[in-house]
Formats: sequence, C-alpha cells, structure tokens
Amino acid sequence: MSEQVSENPANPHETPEPEGDSVREASWRQEPEKTFPLGILIVLKVHDIFGERAALILVWFISLWIWLFSPELRLSSRHYLRRISSFAAARGVRLGRLSTRKHVYAVSVNFFERMLSWKGSLTVDRLISEDNAHERMLARAALPEGAVIIGAHAGNSEMLRGMNSSCSQKKITSFMFAHQFPRLMELIKSLNSQSNLSIIMAEEITPATGMMLSEKLDAGEWIFIMGDRLLASDTRYCEVEFLGKKARFPLGPWLLAAIFKKPVYTVFAVKIQGKYHLYFQEVGEIRISRKNRNEDLRKYVENYVRFLEELLLKAPYQWFNFFDFWEEYSDRDANAEAGNEKAASAEAVSGDKATPDDKTASDNRG
Repeated sequence: MSEQVSENPANPHETPEPEGDSVREASWRQEPEKTFPLGILIVLKVHDIFGERAALILVWFISLWIWLFSPELRLSSRHYLRRISSFAAARGVRLGRLSTRKHVYAVSVNFFERMLSWKGSLTVDRLISEDNAHERMLARAALPEGAVIIGAHAGNSEMLRGMNSSCSQKKITSFMFAHQFPRLMELIKSLNSQSNLSIIMAEEITPATGMMLSEKLDAGEWIFIMGDRLLASDTRYCEVEFLGKKARFPLGPWLLAAIFKKPVYTVFAVKIQGKYHLYFQEVGEIRISRKNRNEDLRKYVENYVRFLEELLLKAPYQWFNFFDFWEEYSDRDANAEAGNEKAASAEAVSGDKATPDDKTASDNRG
C-alpha cells in the first residue's frame, strides 16, 4: 500500500529568518553520489530493444526498490506533498490523496526520460507547446545575441537541453553543480557527443567563471542555469514564500543576467496528464537600481516562484528537489521515519497499487 499524505496538515509555528548574503550549505550537496551507470545503461538498452513500455516496467521495479530503502527520500517527499496539499486546499484546488510511492515513481521515470533526452530519443513532437512556446523559443534562438535561460528542478529540463541540436544550432552552456555526480556527468556526455550543449561544473560563480560566461554570452550562446538551488555556502539568496512557507532561492542567475545585460528567459517542460507541456516566458533584460537592488531582484524571483507554484498545482508529482528545501525537518521526524522503514517496506510488499498502468502514475511519468 502506498504511503499517503494527509490533505490538510497543520502548519507548525514558523519563525522567518532574515534575508542575507550567506547561507549554510544546503543538504542536497552533502549527499554522496548514488548513480549506477550500468543500471541506467541496462534500462536504456531494454528501451532500445523492447520499447518504452518494457523499460517503464523495469523503472517501476527500480523505483519500488528506491522507495523501500531510502527513508530520507520518503521523508523529503512527504514534507513536500503535505505542503503542496495544504497550499492547494487554501486555494480551493483539490489534489486528492498524494502518495510518496507515486512521487518516487515519478522521479524515477523523469530520470529515465532525461537520459532519453540526452540520447535524442525524445523529440519535439512529444511536447505540447503552450502559447506557441516552442516556436517563440526557436525564434529567439535564431537571434545572434546571448541570453540566460532559467529553469527549475521541476519537469524535464533536459528535454530542451538534450535535444537542442535537433531543433536549433544555438550553442547552450549548462551551468551545473555536478562535482558530487562525476559518474552521472560522464554518462551524460557519452550519450550524445554531437549535441551543441556543453556543461560547466562549478560550486560557485568565481571571477574566472564569470569571465568565461561573459565570453560565451558575447559569442551569442545561451547559459542555462537552475533558479531553485543554491550553489555554494556564500551564494546570495532571498527568502520568498513558496507553497505557503519561506524558502531560499538564489539571486545568482538574476544577478548574472543583470551584470552582463543579457535577456532572461524562463523555460519549463512539465508533464501534465501524461504529456509534456512546454512553457517559455520572456522576462527581458534584468533592470536593478543600486539603491533598491535587493527589492528589484526579489520581484524577479517572486514572479518566477509564483509561476512555479501554478505549474506544481497542475502536476504535483513533478517537483524533484528531494532534500530539506524549507529547512523544516526535525530530529523527531527523521528518527520516526527511520523507525518506520520496516513497516513501510511491509506495506509496499503487501500490495502497492501504483503500477505502470495506473492513471495517476502515468499522468506523472517525469
């Protein structure tokens, strides 16, 4: 039986923390790499030989294993699902019972489809272009100027980055914190050596990194960076209410665009009812004043976060930041989760209803 999350959890007392220019190291950077390249390659080979359905059946069993033996992941999922349920209920949106089991299955399918994107197996015809998003994106890609593209760990951003060479000749540099995932990075590079995409692995934007990015932007390239994870312990951030509670979002992507005076676009490819929907928003050039820099930057971040919230209300299982995003875990919760691991495992073995043919699961494969 799937672990389910109550729809209207009580909100604990919250004490907002002051905004600042430094933050303790995010918990996601402390996690060791758990990538198994051989297993990923086996799933991809099954896909090539037997087709997508056979690969998804294998992914379902893999996701069950991950769910059974990853108590911290279940804890993170449960906190998020409670938050999105409460947030939705306050707005009159009924999401129904949300399951951590289905959430883990969604992230497993998402990872599989990200690898297909890097291989070039997921093509643009799998996208539903909202408000002519893909056509507008290609039109901007045809322009000679560089730009900063801001995405999120929601949906399948690789669907756009990985298949770039089949849609446009625009060169894209993806700025990623990937030092803790060396095996995964090597695998990604091996899947599509012909892509116009390059990867910069860094912990922070140093002066040297800034000069390199400036050269790429001046050469007309796009810089792709996520807007929902802090890069390093000294990253500048602002606290914005996200799904009903304050969370820290980086200012780096927006500052980068402001310093280099390049236009900003936000891009999301989110799976809704089994289909990927592409959203492309033109933010324009970031304009901030010296006097009100923080407030000016906050407005851009808040608009980004508000749109992200709307997407998650449509596809609640598409959130893939599996760590203490709101910094609200308690030792009691962690201990309780560890103590209940055996019970959760027994429940899953006794008959989890989430199957590859389950409507909710199929609606959220990604």
